[in-house]
Amino acid sequence: MDGRPYELYISLDDLAPLWSGTSGWENETPLRAVLVSLELVFLLIADTARDARAAAPRDERISRLWSGAIAQIRLLGDVLASTPPPPTIPPGAPSRATNLHVLADLARHTKALGIPTRLVRQWADTYDALGSDIPFLLGLEPAIDALRAAHELPERRSRTDVPTLPHDAWAAPVAVAALFQRRTFNAEDRLFAATHQGVECWMFLALRALAAAESAAHRRDWLAGARSIQQAACIVSYLAEAILILETMVLSDYHPLRVRLRDASGAQSRQFASALAAARRLFQLLDADRAERGTTLLTIYRRPEIHRDEHAFVEALTTLENRLSLFLFNHYKLAVRVLGTESLGSLGVEVQTLVDHFVKPLYPDLDRARYRHSVIASFAHGNHAGRIISDLERAPADPPPAPPPAALDTSRIRAGVAAYFDAMREMDLERWVRLFATNGAIESPEGSRPFRGHHGLRVFFRNFMKVFERGVVVTERAVRIDAREGRAEVDWQLDVRHKGIPISYTGTERFTFSPAGEIVRVTVFDDPRDIARQMLSGVERVACPLEE
Repeated sequence: MDGRPYELYISLDDLAPLWSGTSGWENETPLRAVLVSLELVFLLIADTARDARAAAPRDERISRLWSGAIAQIRLLGDVLASTPPPPTIPPGAPSRATNLHVLADLARHTKALGIPTRLVRQWADTYDALGSDIPFLLGLEPAIDALRAAHELPERRSRTDVPTLPHDAWAAPVAVAALFQRRTFNAEDRLFAATHQGVECWMFLALRALAAAESAAHRRDWLAGARSIQQAACIVSYLAEAILILETMVLSDYHPLRVRLRDASGAQSRQFASALAAARRLFQLLDADRAERGTTLLTIYRRPEIHRDEHAFVEALTTLENRLSLFLFNHYKLAVRVLGTESLGSLGVEVQTLVDHFVKPLYPDLDRARYRHSVIASFAHGNHAGRIISDLERAPADPPPAPPPAALDTSRIRAGVAAYFDAMREMDLERWVRLFATNGAIESPEGSRPFRGHHGLRVFFRNFMKVFERGVVVTERAVRIDAREGRAEVDWQLDVRHKGIPISYTGTERFTFSPAGEIVRVTVFDDPRDIARQMLSGVERVACPLEE
């Protein structure tokens, strides 16, 4: 007996054995898990159709359940291998016990159940499309024919050239119905339990895919591993959407159930915890291999054409990370919907703190490598920053002639320039921005799209503060002032550090001042590719070419 309250509640000890295959055929286990999950959906649709509560969003719930059933059939096609059942599996017979028969009977005898014919057609057509791709029948075909007839849909073309699987033995619809009927507290009791039971069915398949990925990673077959990770990611993506069926719960009925389930939470799922652990192990296998070969994660990102298989593996891991985070995020939003942000969850943890679970990177090293990749690329292509937008912006047709500039005192310009570089040294954002006119702009480097206005200037300087550490050293090599034109040019050298990497580069800035002494425009003449080269060299510790 499993002692975790959540797994006791969903009867996991009785549910999990239904997934166990006995034939050794690679398709048996995934088929069992998916067919059990579908039987739960059929039961939920029938239960919802009979729901007489005035507050129950019956139509919305039925629509979502059918849409989920369609998604499951599509996913089933992705997890099955197109191999026929071995002779050791005795020929099956069409299902007599599937709970899909219940839906056909309901539709036949009661026309006002709110079960949309279009969704029945979509599900049946999706099922038929799957059947055309696999060399066997699942055994649901007669029940689907009955459902089609009840909804006055055209008959399908039956297949007789392939074997039928033992649906009732593998899907165990009677046993699944018995588990479903255990939940007798109210209608939300059945929805809440069956939804989580379905999640566990599919999470079992996600774990199988991750195990296959791990096996491939041990063989250093990164491409095969990436395919298995993507399969797991697709399953988790489906689950992140499927769990939102709980949005249709009537809270006045769910809260009494919640109180009675005080110590049970989906956060206790062993399978989800195992999926997180497997996802971390997969990265560790890749990381150990790349360290052994003297390759960095940054190189894998920068040179995907050279590290094709490893790059595919990294990208698959990142997709999996995002899907797992989405799954956690949707649980968080469900908790907020039910409890509000100020409440404690069922395990005594403040709901608001759950945000950390889906915001914190699952792979911190990959996260750091992506950041470095983005910073280096920004400097490597900095000469063209914003150019596509600049080219699309329409310049004024015939701008009015500019008024002659007002002469400024040389000392005033010199003081403005000194204050500008002092604010850079101190990384004093507000002091730096206040030196500009409200419509002031900086073009850095020359030829890129300028940052305009105080808002744009703040964006520029925040980026500067984000990339470089405190302790910026600015050496003004030469200052040339034209007081009559209200302009200045400064040759400078900057010595900075990025993530501990020392960087030194030079350039020139051209200033234009307003009659009031405010900076109207700054144009920076430097080569940001030099910064990118030094960053790259500091990370890679070897001479690496910089993409242009």
